[in-house]
Amino acid sequence: MAVSVGDQIPNVTIKTMGEKGPEDLNTGDFFAGKKVVLFAVPGAFTPTCSAAHVPGVCRQCR
Repeated sequence: MAVSVGDQIPNVTIKTMGEKGPEDLNTGDFFAGKKVVLFAVPGAFTPTCSAAHVPGVCRQCR
């Protein structure tokens, strides 16, 4: 899924850790009226992480 500058964050329900354990969080409600920066990195121990990750950043993959 490609995301461009100015796109809205998809409205989905995700899990977050609350005081009593996992709780649902609706991204549409949480991010409403806010500017958001979205970033992602490859998962540890995946082929992308092992072969193309920023050198020296992924200590788990060494």
